[in-house]
Amino acid sequence: MSDTFSSALVEAFAASMPESYRQKYSAQHIQQHAKLVFARGSDAFSLGFFEVAAKGVRGLCVVGMDRPGFLSAISAAIVMAGLDIVNAEAYTRNAQPREAVDLFWLRWADPQLREHSAPDEVLDAIREALTDLLSPTPTRHVSAGGGARPAAASESDKQDTVVRFIEDKDGTLTTLEVETADRSGLLFSLSQALFHQGVEIVQSEVKTVADRVFDRFQLTEPDGSAISEARRLEIQVAVLSAIEPIVTAETRQTSTGSDAVL
Repeated sequence: MSDTFSSALVEAFAASMPESYRQKYSAQHIQQHAKLVFARGSDAFSLGFFEVAAKGVRGLCVVGMDRPGFLSAISAAIVMAGLDIVNAEAYTRNAQPREAVDLFWLRWADPQLREHSAPDEVLDAIREALTDLLSPTPTRHVSAGGGARPAAASESDKQDTVVRFIEDKDGTLTTLEVETADRSGLLFSLSQALFHQGVEIVQSEVKTVADRVFDRFQLTEPDGSAISEARRLEIQVAVLSAIEPIVTAETRQTSTGSDAVL
């Protein structure tokens, strides 16, 4: 592939991504992500590592057709490979058909291994698990016994969990914010809960600061309409239940939407 042709492909990829993505990533990162997009071809997905600066952390880019449950399947495959998600970002690329470009910052789930980055071979484990999970008849089932459900929250963690909705100015997109204690398998449980609620994740961002997780999910109904007030409460309860199976939620109305606080 010539440099000129490569540059044209990279520019086309960047133009198809949201403005927030283009502002955040360097030309080097955009090129790395673009290569995975165009390498996918007719495959269900493609994946590969990209460079990050954090010690013991590896950046993973997964590209595939945007479909319900794709984010939760990736999260489950990562957990199955023995890794934790430190940060994550999910984007929808403006292509025909729509394409998901999901980015993850990964470390070993075992604290004793975190001085070392995961080797390249771990990609094979993630690829194998994801291929199975996306198949019409998966042989792997992720459940509480499979280790993908977050560890039980302590009483202090429950008091510090907040789930709230914030409307965009034009009212077309609704952002769900989740703040809680960091626990292994948390992103899988949250994305699985949203999948079962039948909403579309347009864009998402996950950040871990110390032992706290701050998640943002831009959501719409499958037809692109905004999430109604009644539906927001249902989604909040589902998300809270995913964080902790037995909860007592106090719900209140605010100027920006509704908050559910544990």
